Amino acid sequence: MLHLTSNRLILAKTESTYGVDAAPTGVDALRVRNLSHASFEADTVDRAHVVPHFGEQSKSHTKMHRKVSFEMLAYGSGAAGTAPVWGDLMTACGFSETVAADSSVTYKPMSGDNGSLTIYYHQDGRRSKLTGARGKVTLSLSSQAVPVLKFEFIGMWSPVTQVAQVAPEFASAVDPQVLTKLLTPTFTLHGHALAMKSLEIDFGIEVSYRNLVGYEGVNKTGGTVTANMQSLLPDLSTLDAEALAVNATRGALQLVHGTLAGNILEIQGGQVQIMSPKEEDDGGVRMLGCQLLFHPSSGNDEIQIIAR
Repeated sequence: MLHLTSNRLILAKTESTYGVDAAPTGVDALRVRNLSHASFEADTVDRAHVVPHFGEQSKSHTKMHRKVSFEMLAYGSGAAGTAPVWGDLMTACGFSETVAADSSVTYKPMSGDNGSLTIYYHQDGRRSKLTGARGKVTLSLSSQAVPVLKFEFIGMWSPVTQVAQVAPEFASAVDPQVLTKLLTPTFTLHGHALAMKSLEIDFGIEVSYRNLVGYEGVNKTGGTVTANMQSLLPDLSTLDAEALAVNATRGALQLVHGTLAGNILEIQGGQVQIMSPKEEDDGGVRMLGCQLLFHPSSGNDEIQIIAR
């Protein structure tokens, strides 16, 4: 029997009790792209018996778990103050979620775990399951492209089962918007407006799977937010990136993408440091490229992702 690669679907649902199957159904289907297989991951233990001959000996699998990765377009829910479809994924990556009714939903990193997911990966009649899934995420913002969230989740292992393909009921969503001068009205760094070409944010989330006597789970163990930015090279009177880097000066970053309520994505960082600024060539045009470090102010506030 053939199993077609194209017949794939992923479901994810927040667990009310960590590691207990939340039983996602068609209403929990996610619109994703670049979906990986829910791979079998494990270590091996060599029994290493002494024998009077050459040849392989039996090995045992240990620390069995699953890993899956995919991308989601970072579009809004269509209603300000209603969490976007990717909101539960963010909480499972260790972000807090604060809802302001009819206004906004704000995600900020936490120093520890928050939610967890049960993820079902359907592959043409076969289902792989991850429970207790937690993960990491990056955010890609590039001119003439739609913002993209890139997720990778690790979860506890369960056997593959033969099940009927689920009929997805994708959550309604507004059309994703491309970053342009018209649709992305604000990008400022240290209080100065720049002509940004790209901003790649890595939330630096560290997660690890553990299987001990009396404990099994996936936990967030660290996180440091960095970004790589490229913009048109500004005049020195606008932004002297080298001087700011030499003096380890911190300042604010703000990006606002979208113009209609319910489909606006805003990024804020209050203590952003410019690192290793370089002049770069882009088709004969001089560009500024640099790394950005996002520092916390009072803790767990180095960056905010706001859907409004």
